[in-house]
Amino acid sequence: MLDHYLTVTENSTSVLKKLAGYLFFGLFKLAPARVGPWLMRLFFRPGIALQGDHEKAIWSTGQAFEFESHGRLIRGRHWGEGPGVLMVHGWDGRGSQFHRLVAPIVAAGYRAIAFDAPAHGESAGLETNYFEYTDAVRHLLRGDAGMPVVKVIAHSFGAAATINAIDKEGLAPDLLLIAPALHLEEFLHASFQRHGIPFGLFREVIGSLERRYGYDFHRDNPKRLIRRLAQPCMILHDEFDRLVPIEQSRAAAQANPLVYLQPTRDLGHTRILKSDSAVAALNGYLLEQLAEAG
Repeated sequence: MLDHYLTVTENSTSVLKKLAGYLFFGLFKLAPARVGPWLMRLFFRPGIALQGDHEKAIWSTGQAFEFESHGRLIRGRHWGEGPGVLMVHGWDGRGSQFHRLVAPIVAAGYRAIAFDAPAHGESAGLETNYFEYTDAVRHLLRGDAGMPVVKVIAHSFGAAATINAIDKEGLAPDLLLIAPALHLEEFLHASFQRHGIPFGLFREVIGSLERRYGYDFHRDNPKRLIRRLAQPCMILHDEFDRLVPIEQSRAAAQANPLVYLQPTRDLGHTRILKSDSAVAALNGYLLEQLAEAG
């Protein structure tokens, strides 16, 4: 009886999702100006990352800078002098999440650079996407904010945008990626599916973004781009990351001999940035690389 109930319920839910998907697709075709903004709010509006007291205190000591990307003002902070170490946060994050790395970077004689991505933290906007994120990182990699960058530390979605930005700029900074979201195309498609939105509508939405920003989501999927990285890259990824499975990083390390994976345990996807063991590993790798570069 229970099996029969679960089967009927599952089938009913599946039918409702399909009907909702057809409805969304039809509405998008008939009135894209109405459905489009709703989809942007649903899938491309990040949440608000709260700051702890210590995080706020460190952020406030940095020197403010800003630049414009796609008509939006992007704001950040930097500490110290010398070649830059750029820190790129993930979706729903903010630049101050890297506060524990500022002191060791500066002590090594380098400039620590952090920023709030579009629609995050102090930067302008309500919605953003992979391509806007990428272009913001490209501005900083090119030195448009007046600070040359020699190394990048990036987390999750920010790591994905960093890989894309490096590929497009043809640069080779030292890379340290934390729980990188490499299967980005698959992740977003699955998110659309969970809401009953069909593949056709997914492609319509992504296609409109591709045409607007000049990218190709499939070609620029970070899991493809990381295979052709031409510089050493260390990945720190937790065995029990429930948001971005470590298998993505394992596959990248197997596909590219320049990619080295260091697994952690019991740190999850976000706590890894603030844990003592992870920060110690990050600092050790960072200082070693900076010392060699110097």
